[in-house]
Amino acid sequence: MLVLLTSFCLYFGGSPPLEDVASSFSPLAVLQHPDLDEQLKVLDKLMRAKDNQAEVLEAITRLRVTAVVITNQLAAAKNPGEGDSKSEMKKIVNSSRRSLAKIADHLMGVILHPRRKAITAENMKIWQSAVKSLGQLGEFGAHDLWQIFDKNKKFRDEADFLKVCLVEIGTTKDYSMMSELVDLLDNSEFLYIAGAAEALAEFGDAPGKQRRNAVETLSKYVSQYYEKIQSAPSDEESQRKYRICSQPMIKALTALTGQKIVRPLEWTSWWNDNKNKSELWQDKDE
Repeated sequence: MLVLLTSFCLYFGGSPPLEDVASSFSPLAVLQHPDLDEQLKVLDKLMRAKDNQAEVLEAITRLRVTAVVITNQLAAAKNPGEGDSKSEMKKIVNSSRRSLAKIADHLMGVILHPRRKAITAENMKIWQSAVKSLGQLGEFGAHDLWQIFDKNKKFRDEADFLKVCLVEIGTTKDYSMMSELVDLLDNSEFLYIAGAAEALAEFGDAPGKQRRNAVETLSKYVSQYYEKIQSAPSDEESQRKYRICSQPMIKALTALTGQKIVRPLEWTSWWNDNKNKSELWQDKDE
């Protein structure tokens, strides 16, 4: 069943429809993930070869589709129906978590592969695909994405690539990463600010305390960046910073608060008026 579902999604253009399709299948139907080990073996073999970008990208895409199926399976098992066996659901949870961890390890292997060290257009496309796949792994991908951004010296001059890593942390919906993203909102590299803000825009359902902290910082800096271009209109760096960062930051503010405000200084006013309203900063499930 998993092989047929994977083939369906690849044929019709990748993973976007996958969540709706996969959610209609019983978690028990794919408990063993029989195709996963074979996919990982194929990917490892392809990574050791040369001049095979298309094949590597296809293998990573297949793995991404499988990851989404397993992620849906895990979510279903964590929220069982009345007639579901708790012991069987626990088995599914444990099996799915092991599979997602295994996928994350192999995707990091793609990023760190000793035969793919050079920063080339071909390798960069493969690494970007691996990063987007890590974004589908929830908590299992978030830590690795941060490690790539924060620890891997190979990419220290590749700001565009590292921005993608930050954006994909948002895709993981791992709220434990929010403080790291918020800390990047005042950074010398403008793309990192934009990437962190794009990630935070995916965290609209985060716990209230974390949303409040992010909104405080976002509103502060987007207003500062705006005031800078008003006070020094000939400052090209400030203009560039505002051009790159402001829209992602405002998008994040909207996602975190539900407020549709477009002017930076109005966000400062909104924050001052609402920062102490506890009902706005409750957890979404309360």
